[in-house]
Order: sequence, then structure tokens, then C-alpha cells
Amino acid sequence: MSEVFKVRLEDGTEYGPVDADTLRLWYDEGRISKKTLVLRPEGAWGVLSEVLGLGAPVGDPTVAVGPARAAAPAAAPAPATAAAAAAPAAGEAKPVRPATGTRGGAPRPRPQPAPEPGPPIALFALGFVALLAAVAAGGWWFINRKTAVSSEDTIKEWASTDRRFSDASLGVSLQAPEGWVILRKGNPFVLVSSTLVPFAHPRTGGFAVLTMDSVPKREGLDPALDALMESRRVTLPGIVEEGRSDATVSGQPARRCAATWSADGTRHRAVMTVWQDAWNYFGLTGWAPESPEFEKALQALQGSISTTPVITARIQQAVPRVVEEAPQLTSVAAEGLVRAVLSRGGSPESVAQEAFYAAHRGRDALSIDEAKEMGKILNEQVYKPIPKEQRGQLAAFLERVNAGRSSQPEDDQSMREQIKAGVLALPDDTRARLQELWEKTVVAAIKQT
Repeated sequence: MSEVFKVRLEDGTEYGPVDADTLRLWYDEGRISKKTLVLRPEGAWGVLSEVLGLGAPVGDPTVAVGPARAAAPAAAPAPATAAAAAAPAAGEAKPVRPATGTRGGAPRPRPQPAPEPGPPIALFALGFVALLAAVAAGGWWFINRKTAVSSEDTIKEWASTDRRFSDASLGVSLQAPEGWVILRKGNPFVLVSSTLVPFAHPRTGGFAVLTMDSVPKREGLDPALDALMESRRVTLPGIVEEGRSDATVSGQPARRCAATWSADGTRHRAVMTVWQDAWNYFGLTGWAPESPEFEKALQALQGSISTTPVITARIQQAVPRVVEEAPQLTSVAAEGLVRAVLSRGGSPESVAQEAFYAAHRGRDALSIDEAKEMGKILNEQVYKPIPKEQRGQLAAFLERVNAGRSSQPEDDQSMREQIKAGVLALPDDTRARLQELWEKTVVAAIKQT
């Protein structure tokens, strides 16, 4: 499978996934530039000139900004072919199949001559605020001088009359504290695709953004902060991380990171706090010219957030039912499978079936002796009691699993019930050993996906 990429233009529009040949075609056609930001397959962002080895960008008018919001739990989109991703000609070519939050097709050719851009550096000064966009997990800060503002009144023009935000599906709500305003959609100050709600604090010239990104493969909060700081350094090479500390948001464990940089003789400070609900990573990022007043205001904003881990609760509710249906699983293995299946948009009812496929995919994690031991327990104690007239059905079931062929869980319900009975009939110590070996294969299988 060829490597796939995603691009984002200066106006925030995102295209992809596409392959390297398509990126080069778009560049040759003038649709993207050497400075366009490209998301590499490994998840790191860089400019097109680095990705394709085009040489250093010089005076290129197109500056891309920020990554797309990760797709809400679903399987990754199929890579687009170069033919499918080619630029539309008179509306005849097929568009790229986009991931959630991205746009299909190809970027429009850049108009010529293009206006000279401002430097990709975020600037703040009391009384004169340049555009700064931020996210809490992998986003970007950037400047667009055409949308710079010069007064508190200009910010207030974009203030929403609604001071409350709530999303029950994500388990997040808040009431904007005094001094903060919620910015309306389309505002020129906070532009990032993963934004849940943007804020401004006119008195201090500060901004903040509440974001959410779904990243099933990420493990822990510090990797989220690592990705955040890495993305910041692309457009703010002078940014310096001051340190990290534990925090809480509405009683949920969180991690906090502070960073500073200087521009036009003014010292700026950003504070990023991230927490998670399973694979959903939430973040509150605030930034402003450094001042104790803004720090206090940002603490008040963080304190106004109420969050409930709705996905985690769903996982915890499903695990006991899965263990009951598939007693060869430990709670650890069951939870890992539930997380994996739900993150792909599946249902808990399919996890018992998935347990067999996971054991096959992760079998290489077992040593030769462990594989023999597991096979002996299954063949001589679990499968042996199955009536002879049903052995053909068992053979067909195991053949599908070994071949990786999918089937509807209900189709194999009867056979799973037979295997379940065999596992429950095992002596306690033998069943515990089977669970231990099965967990090892499941953990390995999850890491592969």
C-alpha cells in the first residue's frame, strides 16, 4: 500500500488522503506550494518541500495551517489513488474520498499574482492583537495579517450572546466566566478544525480554545502534549516549554504544559491542559501577552468546565458482559477489545466474535511452547466435548478465523456457545492459564491494528 498524506491550505480547507504522486501533480499545477503543510503517514507535519524533497521554499505565497480534526471513531479511510485524487477537469474527475473534517477533490489553482504573506509567526501586543489559532492536541497557531484586529471593540463584535456550551454526546459543558466571551462561528481569531468552542478575553488581549481530537492509537496525556509542542515549533520555532505538571479538569486527571516565546519585544505565554475520555482527547489552550491577570482568568475558564467520560463509562459497562460471553478473556483483554471495536464504530455485541480473530492475529506473540500449550488446552479439553455431529461446524468456524474471513457474529453464535461451555468446564487453574495466554495474543493483535 502506498503512503498517504493530507494537506491543509491557508484558508483552513483540507484535502486528502492522497498519495505522493498526487501531491507532486498538485504542486506542478500550482494548486499547492512548497510551504503547504502536509501530514505525513507517521502523523508528523511538515512543509511540502521537505516531504517531496523540492528544496527550501523561497517567497512562496501559499502557507498551509493546521491539521484536520481526527475522524470520530471509525475505520481509517481507504487511501485515494492518484487517479481518483487528480484535480477536477471540467467536473469530470472523481473527488478524493475525504476523512472526517476534510474536503474531497483537489485544491483550486492559486491565483496569480498572489499577495505577499506575512511571516508565519503568532504575534500579540496589548492594544494590537494579531490572529493566533491554537488547538490542544496537534493543532497550529498561525498569523493572517489581513484579519489582524486593533481593539477590544473588534473582538466584541464577534462575541456570541450565548455564554454556555454543552455537548451531551461528548460529556462536556461549561458556562463562560466573567470577562470571557464565546466567539461566533466564522470569527477571524481562532480558526482550527478541531475546535469545540473558541473564547476571547478582551481585557487582556487573550484567547482560548476548547478542542477535541479522536486518536485511538495514542496512549496517555504526555504523548498528546508532545504532539502539541511539536506542531507549535513548526510556526513558532522560538517557543520554549517551561514544564509540565499534573492537573484535574472537573475531577478528571489531566496534564498541563506551559510555554513562552517573544515577538516584537513582548513576551507571550500559552498554557495547555489536556485530558481524555478513552480515545477522545480534550484540550483547553489559552494564550496572551504574559500577565498574572490572564493566568487567573484562564484558571477560571478551566474551572467552569464540566466533563463526564461517556466513552469510558460505555467501555466499563460492556466489559463484564463480554467476559461473560467469552470466558477465555481476562478483564484486561476484554477491555482492550471493547476499546478497539468501539473506536472503529463497532458494537460491544461483536467483541466476543472478535476475540477469536484477535487470538489468531496475535498468535506470534506466543513462544513455541506457549502455542503448543494453548493448542493442547483447546483441542483436548475445550473442543473435545463438542458432539461429533457438530465437529464440521467447528472446523468451518476455525477455518474462517484462521483465514481471517469475516462473518456475522450471529452466524457463529451456536459454536461460540459450545466453546464457552468448554472453557467454563475447565479446572480453575487451567482456565486461568488459557486466559493468560489468550490475553497475550489479544494485546499483540491490538497493537498491530
